[in-house]
Amino acid sequence: RASAQRARSVAVPRTSDHRRRCPLARADEPTRRPGTLRARGAQPRIRTARAAAPCARPRARRRMKAAVMRAVVGLLVLTGASNAADKPHLVMFLVDDLGWYDSPWHNPDLDLPHFAALKTEGVELDRAYAYRFCSPSRSSFLSGRLPFHVNQFNKAGDSIGGGVHVNMTTIADKLRLAGYATHQLGKWHAGQSSPDLVPAARGFDTSLGYLNGQEDHWNQYREACGDATFVDLYATDGPAFGKNGTYGDATFRDAALDVVAAHDASRPLFLYYAPQINHSPLQVPAPYLDRYPCGDANCTTRQTYQAMTAFLDDVLGNVTAAMQTAGLWDDTVFVMSADNGGPSGSDADDANNYPLRGGKYSDFEGGVRVSSVVAGGRVPASMRGAVLVGVDSYVHLVDWYATFCALAGLDAADDDAVDQTGARLPGTDGFDVWPLVSGANATSPRTELPLTLGPHQPGGSNGALIVGNYKLLLGTQLPAIVPGRTYPNGTAPGPLSLDCGDDGCLFDVIEDPTETTDLAASRPDVLSTIRARFDELSKTAYQTPYLDGQMNCTDDPRVVEMMDRGFWTPWTDRHAPPF
Repeated sequence: RASAQRARSVAVPRTSDHRRRCPLARADEPTRRPGTLRARGAQPRIRTARAAAPCARPRARRRMKAAVMRAVVGLLVLTGASNAADKPHLVMFLVDDLGWYDSPWHNPDLDLPHFAALKTEGVELDRAYAYRFCSPSRSSFLSGRLPFHVNQFNKAGDSIGGGVHVNMTTIADKLRLAGYATHQLGKWHAGQSSPDLVPAARGFDTSLGYLNGQEDHWNQYREACGDATFVDLYATDGPAFGKNGTYGDATFRDAALDVVAAHDASRPLFLYYAPQINHSPLQVPAPYLDRYPCGDANCTTRQTYQAMTAFLDDVLGNVTAAMQTAGLWDDTVFVMSADNGGPSGSDADDANNYPLRGGKYSDFEGGVRVSSVVAGGRVPASMRGAVLVGVDSYVHLVDWYATFCALAGLDAADDDAVDQTGARLPGTDGFDVWPLVSGANATSPRTELPLTLGPHQPGGSNGALIVGNYKLLLGTQLPAIVPGRTYPNGTAPGPLSLDCGDDGCLFDVIEDPTETTDLAASRPDVLSTIRARFDELSKTAYQTPYLDGQMNCTDDPRVVEMMDRGFWTPWTDRHAPPF
């Protein structure tokens, strides 16, 4: 990155170090009665454990598969069989709820120099797609399965299962087999009820983040069993005692800088960094609000959202500069992607997807077409600054599983994965898109984009599939708004929803990217063909099993222990039976 760009980085003061804390409760550890409430706005409770106390081993039972994998990884590292020099460092920077018009290459009025530099020095994926909301997108990338083959639900903390099936091989599992050091930071949201679902059991050497979908940015509170001051902050093997009470993405940034500084450049690095920004609640350090002055109540939501993005821009600058200083950047493939479209017209209603229609939760382009850039020193100089557009440039978030595997010299297949009954689980779905990104190929191997098929969380959409130029939409699409450039601004654009019914709507998303002209009546042949493909694919749908509302807050000893400690942790060894 040019020195002029580095000079623009705002160095946010770093928080405390991120050494691993003792994972289990002890007699000298602060405790409290379950159900204790703290008034909103009160000073957050910082929970600590005495450093002198002996650390006990976690009680989680590790799967045999994980134990074997660790042994194999250790052997690879000791023998040098990983051929690290041939493998790039890999970073997935998965931004939460980033609107289409909230990135600087779509909105030039935004002051986001590091995002802009990433695009200038990398390759913009103008036709990148993800699921229409959080957990399915993350489950898709981690498992290598399209969402309808792994998970299409956001599950609460009191649910058993969900997310990525425990027997699916994650991208971190794969990369460890190639000798990679693997680290996870920020939002997880891919399973948390049992010890074998958290990051350390899914292939990550270290982790620091929150297990579920959202929390307070300042104190990391997420309600549990009626306690509104319960903390969701987890560090590898247990609660991150003493680390709550700081702005979340400052904590995760500092952990990322520690990972980079401590990494041995001779070994390949995989960093999965999923920031909390821009997910609600809208909270940001006050100085960032000054970058986007606001004169009335109609712009405060937009001001705060854009200020949060500015904070994240500085985080991005800090991390990329650290990788350069550590001598990693020249051998890095750095992927920045949103996990879904921005919330616009429903839910938080704080982002802007202009000129795309709809937002998070719907299968309109505003909900599933995401801002994405690939940068790093491994991007060929001839491709830097390129924009991949059109029907030949489709990329789904799931494709980064196969692409990372290919870059690491691995087979992306996971054909031996079975459920508890021995029934075979869906295999991986992704394509290696590095030939497209690197310029070796002019077309993407992906020609269709299954968006929502089979069992899924109610609301937002009842089904969607893109084949070539055309998108099929089924059921009520919510939101369906058409925003303006300055949204949100106190107005209520419409229509809020569009009912495509059981017969479906049909849009040409290449020629009509704002999805204003329904072609269902004029192109019944295309509608019929895509609907037949939709029905065919739907027969293969799979949902990782879950059971809702299973946490017994008063009689389950594991849950009572968790409540006494004040931090979310895995609270059962049970798994949901197959559906």
